[in-house]
Amino acid sequence: MSVWVWGVYALAVARLTGLITADEISRPARNWVIANLPPYPVFIPVEYLLTCPWCVSIWVGAATVLMAWRWGGAPWLLGVALVLAMSQITGMLAPLGRAAPDDDVAQTATGDGDRAAVTP
Repeated sequence: MSVWVWGVYALAVARLTGLITADEISRPARNWVIANLPPYPVFIPVEYLLTCPWCVSIWVGAATVLMAWRWGGAPWLLGVALVLAMSQITGMLAPLGRAAPDDDVAQTATGDGDRAAVTP
């Protein structure tokens, strides 16, 4: 497999990790799992795992590598990975050069990386 395909899979892992650990759309499922865990102290690591991006990414990455190793560049697997990768890229690029919806002023990036408010 090419480096580009592995890059797509890496972006897909990043997106799935965010979906599991932080996204609002998965909050109900995450909260349900946490609420239905057996009592303390046995399953506290699972609660932590579901909210820890570093922890989840290991498992999502391992599953992705195994699937990529097994099915390689199968169109269905690469298609799913591309959708996730595009979502990740969009999420990373969306805030660049845009004002927040409730801001009255546009934001522009200055040369030193800071944001300065300017009037439209």
